[in-house]
Amino acid sequence: MTVIFMEFPPNIDAIRAVLPLTGREIFAYGGIIYNPSGCRIGPELVAHEQVHFRQQGTRPKRWWKKFLAHTEFRMEQELEAHRAEYWAFCKINRDRNARVQCDSLPAWRGDYF
Repeated sequence: MTVIFMEFPPNIDAIRAVLPLTGREIFAYGGIIYNPSGCRIGPELVAHEQVHFRQQGTRPKRWWKKFLAHTEFRMEQELEAHRAEYWAFCKINRDRNARVQCDSLPAWRGDYF
C-alpha cells in the first residue's frame, strides 16, 4: 500500500533552492509520497514514485542530496521513473491514440532536462 501525505517533504527548502516549483509537484521521500497540492495521483504516478523509492533505498536523505546537486544524476533517475510511468500508463490505456499523444511528451522521450 502506498502512503501519501498531503504536505511537503522534510527537505522542501533544499528542493526549492535548486528546482523551480509550480505548486503541482509530488515528491517521493523514504517510502512516502508527499502531495502538498492534493492533486490526483493515478497508478502511473504511483509507478513513477515507486521507482524513486527503490532508487533511494534506505538512504533517502543521501539520494536527495545527490539528486539536487547533480543534473546528470537527476536526469538518469527521472528518466527511469518516467519510463515506469509510461509503461504503467500503457497498461491502463490500450487506446493507441492516447499512447501516441503520450509518446510526444518530453519527459517520456527523455527530453526532461
